Amino acid sequence: MNLKFLKNLRNKAFHVVIRKHSNEVSSKIRNIGIIAHIDAGKTTTTESMLYHAGAIKRMGKVDSGNTVTDFLPSERARGITVQSAAVSFNWNDTCLNLIDTPGHVDFTVEVERALHVLDGAVTVLDGSRGVEAQTRTVWRQADKLNVPRIVFVNKMDKSGADFAATVLSLQESLSAKTFIIQFPVMTNEFSGLVDIVNGTVSKWQAIDNPDSFCTVALTEEDNILWKNYIGLKQKLIEQLADLYDDIANMYLTEYTDRIDKFPSKPLVTSLSHAVKNFNAIPILCGSAVKDIGVPSLLDSVIDYLPSPDNSNTNLSIKNKDSLVGYAFKVVHHKRFGPVVFIRVLSGSISTGNKIFNGSKDHSETVSQLYTVFADEYKPISKASEGQIVAITGLKFTGTGDTLFEKNAEANENLAPVTIPQPVYFCTIEADTQTELKALNRCLTVLIREDPSIRIKMDSNSGQTILCGMGELHMDILIERIKNEFKTNCYIGPIQVAYRETLLEKTQRCKFSYNRTVLEKTHNIEMELTADPIKSDDISISTKITDITPEVRMAIKDGILQACQSGPMMGFPLMRVKISVRKFKMTSNSPKTIVTAAVVNMVQEFFSQANFCVLEPMMDIEIVTHSNKLDLVLKSLAQKHATISEVKGYEIERYVSARAPVSEMLGFASKLRSISSGNADLTLEVCGYEVVSNENIETLRSRLIGGVSYK
Repeated sequence: MNLKFLKNLRNKAFHVVIRKHSNEVSSKIRNIGIIAHIDAGKTTTTESMLYHAGAIKRMGKVDSGNTVTDFLPSERARGITVQSAAVSFNWNDTCLNLIDTPGHVDFTVEVERALHVLDGAVTVLDGSRGVEAQTRTVWRQADKLNVPRIVFVNKMDKSGADFAATVLSLQESLSAKTFIIQFPVMTNEFSGLVDIVNGTVSKWQAIDNPDSFCTVALTEEDNILWKNYIGLKQKLIEQLADLYDDIANMYLTEYTDRIDKFPSKPLVTSLSHAVKNFNAIPILCGSAVKDIGVPSLLDSVIDYLPSPDNSNTNLSIKNKDSLVGYAFKVVHHKRFGPVVFIRVLSGSISTGNKIFNGSKDHSETVSQLYTVFADEYKPISKASEGQIVAITGLKFTGTGDTLFEKNAEANENLAPVTIPQPVYFCTIEADTQTELKALNRCLTVLIREDPSIRIKMDSNSGQTILCGMGELHMDILIERIKNEFKTNCYIGPIQVAYRETLLEKTQRCKFSYNRTVLEKTHNIEMELTADPIKSDDISISTKITDITPEVRMAIKDGILQACQSGPMMGFPLMRVKISVRKFKMTSNSPKTIVTAAVVNMVQEFFSQANFCVLEPMMDIEIVTHSNKLDLVLKSLAQKHATISEVKGYEIERYVSARAPVSEMLGFASKLRSISSGNADLTLEVCGYEVVSNENIETLRSRLIGGVSYK
């Protein structure tokens, strides 16, 4: 920090403004999420929070399958979180609405939709691993949705845990503005915590017995701890002095030589403001499985993460007293039916209310409101601003919908949840008409619960295609269809979803369509151009003024249908912009005729253009023991992976690579086998690349007799 700059601030008053809200209830609420890489300890941290808050009498264990938030059979069987779970509990007179999110990349959508309704998040890191692959993914999601964060460096009792290295990985990998407010006491093992803000040290006589700890003021008698404490507190004060005049003034005028006497209250106030404005990431540490450091983490959630009346929600609300709610999750309850989870952004909602779904343009009726504790529901009569509640009775509302008071003046709809394109699929068929009805009901429920699931029909075979985000995602879907919904059906092997795209811009082309239907002739003409684009979507431009909205919609429907089957191998198109330059038609041609004509003409247009096949690619991260590194690298080479980096220390090595998704089918099982279970694998879809000419025929022969993805 520049001392000259500080001296110029001597006479400036401390001024940290935190907006107050008339609703005192919402200031006593924290809506937070637990986000992290898989196995960093999110669910265990949640369990420890619930235990300390008195919400549960005994801590469950992930390995034992008895934690509160991992209640699905698939979660307990696998020891991982599959869907986000909400719990509400009290800590220090504040209500915490907490969402425990999955850490596996296949369930990134679960994290995304939870972050839409959170005011803050706790990022959990494995103290022996630092920033991992999925940490970067959830961090980017939180950045995109403007969610303030604090970091809990977990597993400090684990062999190889390194607090300083973990903080450095945050700074280097995520460019995080780290503000260390705790550091661990490490003797022969992790035995305590130093609170830098309050100047206290908590030590445990026996690390396996959290009740054996005591917290006392840190003194100079603790020689090494004292030096580390003074150095880190001075750094913390200087970091805050760079942001706030008042801290700089206090530091220069009163506490330059008395760092340990600097009061905690202005540090907490200014740090809270810095977190809200994305200028600081407070760093804490502990061990959730040993139940150490979690009470101070709960205190920090209340001290540093914003309340609903002080959050960064970017929503234009015309009437602050009227209801605005955001639906972020739907689950199917065996007794209640569809249950919709919402965050109340303004106003209030009561049982029996008539509400309006602005996203679906449809009215709904609230049958019953509930507060949620994982899979337990407690009925309530009313929910106010800032609360996260569950609702039954909503027939049309889904993920990403915005809810208003019935007949209220129109407000702005919140942005929907971003859903990536699925890259895996399989065929699914019922044997009988009765089973087909049961299967359709099952798929309807699953799609409403999980918007990342897609159902398509193969136009050639008539088969139903089930699409998902990854192998694990598909495995759990299939498991739920068979076991939870008791649906008898044939499910084909999991396959990869290829795409096709345009290689170069086309010239303007003219097409005509002439058909006689019921003695009436329909003549339709259209002129088109197409351009390759960077977005993974289909863009349609119909800047024609002399057509009705109904015809415009029919044209768009026809183009989208045509884009479901590319000219090379029948894969759906992506990264293409279709521009309709001219359109003429016989008067009174029905919409169905227009759509059919457009499909015919666009497909003819595609057959004349230059296309290529795209395949989805995966970023790969593997952590393995050094003595297994050669086997891991050999296996990756067999999968045509490109190795980008190998790093690490004597015991563990980190391998980064990239490979086609098609090569990664079944790779997790193979890796476990060759490494004797001593390797961790993270896979994340990272985009699409052109399939080389030499691999096109291999792909074509592989798909002969199979189903093309549409």
